[in-house]
Amino acid sequence: MTILTPESLHTLIQKYPSLTNTWHLILISTLTQINLPEEIPTIITYLQDHDNNYTRLIPRIQDALLKVSMFCGMPKAINSFMTLKSVLPEDYLSSMTSNRENITEEGPNGEDTINGKLSIESIMKDRIADDLIRGSRYFEKMYGDDSGRREDMIEASPDLWNYFHHHVNSPLLSYDAVLDNKDTSLCLIGCIVPQDVNEMLKVELQGAVNHGATKEEVNDTVRFVIEACELVEENELWENGKESVPMLE
Repeated sequence: MTILTPESLHTLIQKYPSLTNTWHLILISTLTQINLPEEIPTIITYLQDHDNNYTRLIPRIQDALLKVSMFCGMPKAINSFMTLKSVLPEDYLSSMTSNRENITEEGPNGEDTINGKLSIESIMKDRIADDLIRGSRYFEKMYGDDSGRREDMIEASPDLWNYFHHHVNSPLLSYDAVLDNKDTSLCLIGCIVPQDVNEMLKVELQGAVNHGATKEEVNDTVRFVIEACELVEENELWENGKESVPMLE
C-alpha cells in the first residue's frame, strides 16, 4: 500500500519553489534511504501528468540512484531501480544506453569474463586517469582546503580511502555529465538527512554550497526531506527529534 497521493505530493512541492528542478531527485533519494520504493510510481505519474516529455528526466533520476547507492546501500538502490523500471514505457527501456564510458573494451583475446573477454590491452587507461583526476578536483572542492579528511580516512583504513577514491568518489560521485555536482549534493543530502548522522550531514551541507548551491536551496532541501518523511509516516528517524537536524546558519 502506498501513502503518497498526487494531492499530498503537489502540496509539498509547491512549498519549495527553490527545488522546482530537483525535488523529484531529492525525494526519490529519500524514499530509497527509508526503503519505500513503492512510493516512486506516484512521483513518476506526477511527472508524467505535468510534463509531456517527462522521460528526459529519467536519466537524472537513474544517476541520482546510482550516486546515493553508496550512502543508502546497494540493495535499497536496486529495489528503487527495479520499481522505476516497472513504470517506464517499454520503448524507452529498450532504447536505453549507458551514460558512462566503459573502462574496458572487448577484444579478440583475453580471459572470458561475465562482461566479455578481458586482457591488459583492453583496459582503457586514459578513461581511468580522467576519472581519477576529475575525482580529485571534486574532492578538493567538496572539502575545501581540509586535506585532513583524506588523512583521516587513510588512518582509519588505507583500503577505505582507496575504495572511496578509486571506486566511489572518482567514477561515481564526481561524474557530472548527467547530474552536475550541485544537484548531486542535494540528492546526497536527501539520502543522509533520514540517517541521523549529523556530523556527516554538516559536511554535505557545506559541500553543496561549495558546489554552487544557495543557502536557500540547501536548507529547503533539509526541510523538504523532513516533511517528506513525515508525509510517509516516518516520524521517528531522529533520536533527538527533527529539531536536531542541522541546517546552514
